[in-house]
Amino acid sequence: MNVKLQTYYNANKFYQRELQQIENYADLNLWTYVDLIRCERYKQLSEYYPDEYLRILRQIAKDLKISRLKSEFIYYIADGTFMVISPQITREMMEKNKYYYEREFA
Repeated sequence: MNVKLQTYYNANKFYQRELQQIENYADLNLWTYVDLIRCERYKQLSEYYPDEYLRILRQIAKDLKISRLKSEFIYYIADGTFMVISPQITREMMEKNKYYYEREFA
């Protein structure tokens, strides 16, 4: 399924590297946020309306690219699930971004 995003393989590699850095540099208090965003009823849509399902996934990918910070990494995992990895972003920045996203795209 081509939603014009990197996939699980790349997300897993990046995430494992982030975990390794957090462990290796424990004294620096590093951290990473990971959000999973899932398309509801993906099975029904993909089975009965495959073209519409792909259109919806591409629209979600586009919205994520617009609404997320440039320092965040967006991946399409599988089965209507997107992963956003946000390394070293303050809680305040995450809350502001969440507020913006909910206001603009809810």
